[in-house]
Amino acid sequence: MKRRDLRRGRRSNRAALGRFLLVVIIGVGLVWFGLSLRPTSTPKKAATVKIEKASEKEVEEKSVVDQRTFLIIGVDEGAEKDLVTEVLVVVFDPAGNRINGMIIDPDTYVAIPARGYESISDGFDEGPEKIDAAISGMTGYKSEGYVVISGEQIETLKDEKKLDEALTQNTDSNISARETSALAEKLGNIPKERIQFLSLPIKTIVIGEQTYYEPNKKDLDKTILAIWGQAPKKKEAPLRIIILNGNGTPGIARKAADRLVGDGYKILDIKNADRFDYAKTEILLYSPFAKESGRKVAKALETGVLLKKNMAQDVTDIVIVVGEDFN
Repeated sequence: MKRRDLRRGRRSNRAALGRFLLVVIIGVGLVWFGLSLRPTSTPKKAATVKIEKASEKEVEEKSVVDQRTFLIIGVDEGAEKDLVTEVLVVVFDPAGNRINGMIIDPDTYVAIPARGYESISDGFDEGPEKIDAAISGMTGYKSEGYVVISGEQIETLKDEKKLDEALTQNTDSNISARETSALAEKLGNIPKERIQFLSLPIKTIVIGEQTYYEPNKKDLDKTILAIWGQAPKKKEAPLRIIILNGNGTPGIARKAADRLVGDGYKILDIKNADRFDYAKTEILLYSPFAKESGRKVAKALETGVLLKKNMAQDVTDIVIVVGEDFN
């Protein structure tokens, strides 16, 4: 009896153990199945930076930045004031080991800061810094400085192309002596065949009895492209203004110009009106798009009557006749 119970107990234990193992196997299978459904992750790679070669455009822009631009001004002593004989814009390209230049006639009219639209020769009494700034504004490329030499020296320079001598023999400059000497050494090593000078293209404009010489914009862009290797960035054209003294007070037109300089206006000329009995300041609008600008001019002058003029011309947008109400 006892043996039978013992055998029955062993069978029961084996059955229980079998059930336990079955449960364990099923559990392990479920766990494995669940893990197999999870998305496989891969270890993150270290961040890398792709280095690309500079494009041709980037190289071209860089070469323009690396170029060095400066002015050489030929000046002779006159009886009453110094006379500008010629101006040479010099562009030194170290990468290409060449020099390009632009010859500018002194009778060319440019926008001289705080002075207005005047010839280089007449505006030189404001100082070479103002001429430098005016030409930088015209070309769209800022100069790093100027060098003043005699008229005879600049003629020799154009013929013999010895820029190093011009730099070291200057009579005035805002470039340091050390930098001038270093620059002269570099320019002296450039062969003559790698030096070229082009003339600034100009056109003649006549208003009434007054003759103006100004850069020919269409040809100027081509000349700038040939010299700097890149066309200047297009800028919004400034409003062109001529100011006339209509009340006879000396310097009154210049005072009106001073209120407008630096506000996006280009003062073409300042002179006397046909008469000096204008009671009110007149702002004559020659451009169909100048009405809003005319209001701004009147606000800057704190006076002015806007009058529309129907006259076909492309010299000025506005003419201001300063009257007795301006102060």
